[in-house]
Amino acid sequence: MAKSFEYGVIGCGLIGSAAAKYLANGGASVAAVGPQIQPSHSYSTLFNSHDDQTRIYRTLDDDGQWANWARASVERYSLIEAESGISFATKADCLIIRDTPRSFDRMDTIARKNRTEHRALDEGEIRHLLDGVAHETVHSLEARIETKLAGILNPRRLLEAQQLLAKRYGATFIDAIATEIEFGAGGVEVVTSVGKFRFRKVVSCTGLYSAFSHIMPPAKTLGRTMTFFEVSQSSLDRFRLRHPVIFQAKGFDVYIVPPTLHPNNKYYLKIGGDPNDYELQSSSDVADWFRSAGRPVVSEFHQNALRIVFPAFQLTPAWTKPCAVSQTVSGRPYLGSGLINNTWGFTGCSGSAAKGSDEIGRHAASIITQDNAR
Repeated sequence: MAKSFEYGVIGCGLIGSAAAKYLANGGASVAAVGPQIQPSHSYSTLFNSHDDQTRIYRTLDDDGQWANWARASVERYSLIEAESGISFATKADCLIIRDTPRSFDRMDTIARKNRTEHRALDEGEIRHLLDGVAHETVHSLEARIETKLAGILNPRRLLEAQQLLAKRYGATFIDAIATEIEFGAGGVEVVTSVGKFRFRKVVSCTGLYSAFSHIMPPAKTLGRTMTFFEVSQSSLDRFRLRHPVIFQAKGFDVYIVPPTLHPNNKYYLKIGGDPNDYELQSSSDVADWFRSAGRPVVSEFHQNALRIVFPAFQLTPAWTKPCAVSQTVSGRPYLGSGLINNTWGFTGCSGSAAKGSDEIGRHAASIITQDNAR
């Protein structure tokens, strides 16, 4: 006989765990279904995109929806850290660099509306931060720097914090994969590798797997590659840039996380951003992708970008790592009703959801608890 809960959350990543937290904190009977991340798992066996030490968080954005989700979440980071006892966010200014034809007009408009603390940088400031960059390169660049609600996020630690709080509030986490979901007279029945569960309503937050779900509107899953560069202690002492950079210029669209201490007590600089899309057509493609080291051509792209941004440093790649994102047909995030009765969900993270995951999860919880929700 299927065990029953009022609400079900499919997916135990950043958004799903946040949704479970808010549902449980509201007094509901809730269970989150999904494989649990264990400390013993290696990087190459985790088919998700939050098994990482560093992500950039910021509220500056060209899209008002992402900006609002990020702002609401970041403003709650300190509260989540205090309540969970787990630190996951390190404040640091975020530098965004562009050249024509990509302008800052839309971003500046949204920032003014949200009263985001940011400012433009002059050529001298850009040249100082990008140590050794050529004068002719800086001359064509424009930059903004966010100075308050920005920094470096540890998504693994954020996930630990959200799940700790969700469990404290009474949420149940079921370490299993949902294989079938259907609506019947008793509500939504979810079949898993450990048995059946029945929910009155379900919200799907399956991240990169949402494209293969028959619950959510059409989307695609894109493989991404990240490159890590070891930075020696002697180079670290000379490294001027202590905050993240988003470099959208000179034919590049990459993000750079400054040297960060990893569990092996070494510092690594991380760079991500692919020159083109690499679509994963199935769940088996995803498994194969995460067992790989990503695409070598993307790592070469990253190395070329670093030669422009930090020409004074000769950094050699230490390793590459695969990642993946979901993207809707429109390219914008979708948070709304699913294709099966009494289901809702989120898809289309586009690599932008981690920083705003707490607010997205709160919205997901709010949607399915509305009295008029079907």
